[in-house]
Amino acid sequence: STQSTWVLFVSSGRRFEEFLRLVKKTQAEFPDSSRILVFVTSRRCASRLAARALQHPLPHVHLLHGGHRQWQREAALKTFREEPQSILIATDVAARGLDIKGVQCVINYHLPRKIDQYVHRIGRTARGGCIGQSVSFFHVRDGRLAPEMVRCLEQAGQVVPRQLLERAKLHLAGETVREHGGKFIIGDDPAPKTAPVKSKAEKKAERKQKLKDAKKAENSYDDEENEDEELRHPAKRAKTSGGKPKPVTGNPNEISQKQKKKALEQRNVTVDEEAWW
Repeated sequence: STQSTWVLFVSSGRRFEEFLRLVKKTQAEFPDSSRILVFVTSRRCASRLAARALQHPLPHVHLLHGGHRQWQREAALKTFREEPQSILIATDVAARGLDIKGVQCVINYHLPRKIDQYVHRIGRTARGGCIGQSVSFFHVRDGRLAPEMVRCLEQAGQVVPRQLLERAKLHLAGETVREHGGKFIIGDDPAPKTAPVKSKAEKKAERKQKLKDAKKAENSYDDEENEDEELRHPAKRAKTSGGKPKPVTGNPNEISQKQKKKALEQRNVTVDEEAWW
């Protein structure tokens, strides 16, 4: 076979770095003609990847997706065919029905959802007996595609990476793989600790109990405040009981004996009883 197929396991944070490294390596190996076709999943991803590629900068970067008009697609394809060192970032619009000669490398920046699309993508290189290679970035979310990719590589006589075989076995066994800190971890995320869901009746009873407790605490506070006030100002206590004591003059803490006697009489307590106590 004139095509070599590679699978690279990448995390979300290192995908673009691997893309830059691969592009520069391909351009160094084929300085006269190194056309690179890059596939992504959506129009937005294509636009973002092209913008980042132009910032580094990578020369002759073009876009091709379903949001373009027909004349824009034709112009992008024409430029890609004519320029010896050019990069075409495309969605699956360019995966079928396009015969572009001289594509040295196909990069699956994002893997497709179905294996048929994967086969059509990598078929854009090594056409007409030319030498080419395809490189696929395999992410933790692409586990569903692993068993079928293993089958395709074995049928094409390509080397199957050990990690891809292990990932296919995990997928067939029903195991899940997640990414954490740039590493792949087997197993689901631990279930978050959440409070039990309460019914409407429980919520209503809880609100009623809170109101009852608040009212009880308020009444208790008022009683304590009234008792303290009576101990400090006996004249006020007499006033609340119906009497009309004379206003206290001078220091309110120094109550005259007459006022004290009158307050005690209103409570039906004699001076002798007070002395006894």
